[in-house]
Amino acid sequence: MSGRLTTKLLRDIWHARGQFIAASMVVMCGLAIYVSLYSTYENLKSSRDSYYELFHFAHFFIELERAPVSSLRLVEAIPGVLRAQGRIVQDVTLDVEGNEGAVIGRIISLPADERPPVNDIHIVSGSYFSGSDQRQVIVNQRFCEANDLRPGDSFLATFRERKERLRIVGTAYSPEYVYPIRNPQQLMPNDRAFAIVFVRQSFAESALQMGGAVNNIVGLLRPGADVTQVLELAEKRLDRYGVYHKYGRDKQLSNVYVREEIQGLRGSAVVLPMVFLLIAALIVHVIMSRITEMQRTQIGLLCALGYSRAEIVLHYLGYAGFVAVVGTLLGTVVGQLLALRLLKLYVPYFRFPVLEARLHPELILVAFALSAGACVLGTILSVRRVARLQPAQAMRPPSPPSGHRIRLEQLGFLWKRLGLEWRITLRNMVRARARTVITILGVTVATLILIVGLTGMDFWDFLMEFHFNKVDRADVHVGFQAERPLSAVADVARLEGVRRAEGILQYGFEFGSGWRKKTVLVMALPPDSHLYSVYDTAGRRLDIPPDGLLIPDRLGKMLRVTRGSSLAADPYVRGKDEVTMPVRATAEQFIGLTAYADRAYLSRALGEPPMVNGALLAVKRGAMDSVIAQLKDVPGVSSIVSNRQVLEGFEETVAAMSTIMTVVLSMFAGVIAFAVIYNTSTVNISERRRELASLRAMGLNVDQVARIGTNDIVPLGVVGIALALPLARLITRAIARLYETDLYKVPAVTYPRTYVLAMALVIVFLLVSRWICKKKVRRIDIMRV
Repeated sequence: MSGRLTTKLLRDIWHARGQFIAASMVVMCGLAIYVSLYSTYENLKSSRDSYYELFHFAHFFIELERAPVSSLRLVEAIPGVLRAQGRIVQDVTLDVEGNEGAVIGRIISLPADERPPVNDIHIVSGSYFSGSDQRQVIVNQRFCEANDLRPGDSFLATFRERKERLRIVGTAYSPEYVYPIRNPQQLMPNDRAFAIVFVRQSFAESALQMGGAVNNIVGLLRPGADVTQVLELAEKRLDRYGVYHKYGRDKQLSNVYVREEIQGLRGSAVVLPMVFLLIAALIVHVIMSRITEMQRTQIGLLCALGYSRAEIVLHYLGYAGFVAVVGTLLGTVVGQLLALRLLKLYVPYFRFPVLEARLHPELILVAFALSAGACVLGTILSVRRVARLQPAQAMRPPSPPSGHRIRLEQLGFLWKRLGLEWRITLRNMVRARARTVITILGVTVATLILIVGLTGMDFWDFLMEFHFNKVDRADVHVGFQAERPLSAVADVARLEGVRRAEGILQYGFEFGSGWRKKTVLVMALPPDSHLYSVYDTAGRRLDIPPDGLLIPDRLGKMLRVTRGSSLAADPYVRGKDEVTMPVRATAEQFIGLTAYADRAYLSRALGEPPMVNGALLAVKRGAMDSVIAQLKDVPGVSSIVSNRQVLEGFEETVAAMSTIMTVVLSMFAGVIAFAVIYNTSTVNISERRRELASLRAMGLNVDQVARIGTNDIVPLGVVGIALALPLARLITRAIARLYETDLYKVPAVTYPRTYVLAMALVIVFLLVSRWICKKKVRRIDIMRV
């Protein structure tokens, strides 16, 4: 591009600097989201992979009733197994000073004199086991922080109805509990209520009466080994020891949540920026259409002076290049700052000992390529039409649009009631159809972005409201160490402060249909349950079938079964053989893959008399702490989970992160909304300068002309908002399907408050744009135009 054309380009940018800044800001928003999300994705992925490798995170897990330590040789002899380690794993209740709530500790045994070869731990403070004290423990760092514990402190743990005081010698992180939840039903970590307690192997054997035995085997594989084949062989060799659950790393609970979150980040890093960049392309297209049309005679003159069409096209593509460069620089800086902020949000969410925060230079190149591609696309669409004109034809200004009566004028009774300003405005809106459509579409897109951006918290608010106010209305979930007769529920119900108690029976099963298999929790409820009900996603309460299963539709799709089919059900209970269970109903559900059955039916299917292994409690107001304290002293109680603590964990983790993400996305959406509305409004004024100047020359005052030039902004905006509302529902549903996983189904819900807030913001943007455009109209030089 010649120096003169460059000077002309810079002058054009300066004269339309407001639109240039608006377009650059849109590009900046899109690239900031791309850089922040993709950088966070890369950093989380590399942090996870390096952590797993450095601390030897297991490739497979085998849970069994009781196996001698010597059985490890059977596993290590399987082709493809590099190393195996036997452990004792058991949940117990804890009494922690200063924490009156229900606290569960997961006891995990480790070698006393050496670091574990599989699932090693990262010591944060204190030390590994030393000396002869058998009651030394190492506790996960986040639990200690949440309960103000440090090395040297102690707490009580209940082992088989006997309390032991354990002394903390160190705090640590474990690759097995990057996302530390006890089971899939917990949903979110709660550092005050769930502890990972590492103890000496010898102490675990003594306290849990497991002398010379293990109930959990983990191992590493050689490169190229098939984990499925290894687990099948391991089950055959360990069958006499009661294998009730086996799975690979890909199904390990913590790793599943980490993987789903990282993959979700990657998906968002691809989808969201594309939306923003497409809008940037639209804005650049509108700007360049206006510039090329206004400079039509200049283009013809440049052709006549000897400039080639390629040089002229490159001249206007330079505008796109400047937008791309400015947007990329700003987007990279803002995106990297946001990435650092996002990583800090993940610190309480994922428990990595070290969270990498590297800058990835390749992202800058990709970001520039994306922005340049979007801007060039918008420019080419505008330039190619004018570039085809012959010089003589281009040097002639375009013919003014022909005037004609519009259909609205045929409604005489209405037309006569309109003032002059609105008659002119309506004629202009109808005659300049393309401009009117672009304005409406711009407002529609802006409204859609704001609604989608603000919908983030609606999902979690709805999900928590739905689950804890409709489905799970219990205040406390109690787990028993073993199956108990129904009378155990009556014993719990007699505790002071308990308003109602219901016994439940739940087991893990491996469901199979042909070669397809899936591990699922079956929750069996009493037929008259008031504390736990099953609802579908439409809010309809479902009856539990008396002689079969009610399963989630996602599970049915995975196993390719429907109502009336039968499933092979292998229970994770020692001594219980595989049984066949009929599927009596399927339903769409939001959370998890839990299947439901009648309590009496599940006992019959397992060949047992009526029994329970857990209870749901409704507690009187103000009696929660008292009930939990009493439950800790009840023999045979292995776990106590308060729904209040679950909600607190939600507020501390997911709610905080979702709120910040929603605020950031909404701010960016607001920038785009304003940019779209401002640009379309400004282009309208620029294209009507001659018309508005003529009205001034005909005797109308400045205020009248300003109103005529801007009266269309608000009504067209209202039409755009009206079109956006039904479209937002469709887009919300599409996004809900996009983010659906095996763990949860995203409810396609948007609360009225979100629509009201989005509409209010767009109307504010419309009014601000109108105010700016009025100032532009007042500055029109009649003589010069």
